[in-house]
Amino acid sequence: MLSLLLSSVLVAGCSAACTTFPEVEEFNYDRNYSYIASDDRRPLGFLKSTVIFNADGEVCFSVDGASDRFVELMFEVVPSQVLCFEDQTGRKRCHEGRFSECRLASADQMAFTFFCDVSEGCSESDVTFWLRITKGPTSAEDSEDMWCHWRTGEFPEDLAEIPLGFSPAPLPSEKPVDGASALSVSIVWITSLLAVLL
Repeated sequence: MLSLLLSSVLVAGCSAACTTFPEVEEFNYDRNYSYIASDDRRPLGFLKSTVIFNADGEVCFSVDGASDRFVELMFEVVPSQVLCFEDQTGRKRCHEGRFSECRLASADQMAFTFFCDVSEGCSESDVTFWLRITKGPTSAEDSEDMWCHWRTGEFPEDLAEIPLGFSPAPLPSEKPVDGASALSVSIVWITSLLAVLL
């Protein structure tokens, strides 16, 4: 009974100051690359947010209607830094760069508070990040619980194009070659492969 009461207090306390996350339907995702400095862009449904270093307030977002659904939480810190978050159950995690988690909602309203903890490796500066919280279908609509497995795992930085002026290495000729040429092509190919792997 005490744990149920404590859980209710945590949910009420965390979600009271939270902003409802403005979800974007997947068919409306902007698939164009956006710089993290762009305030009005929503690449892949992500929203830009910033945790201000040494500020009193934390960044908190929530989604409603999560009962009986999986919820996907994704964030990408640009440039890569440590970012911490806590959900309404009090579970805290810190992660560097990209984070993705998809799990069954523990309440009808899921709330996530983002913050920096220097003892966990956060830098002593503002942390700007892309964030997306997505609710899956109900268990009646996803009876096999496969929604999380079908997610693409794309982040906004994945939309970046190949830089202008980039030239991939030419492919080897498919013409028949003599033994010496075949050996030199093989050595070049193996060297290129090792350079990529190392």
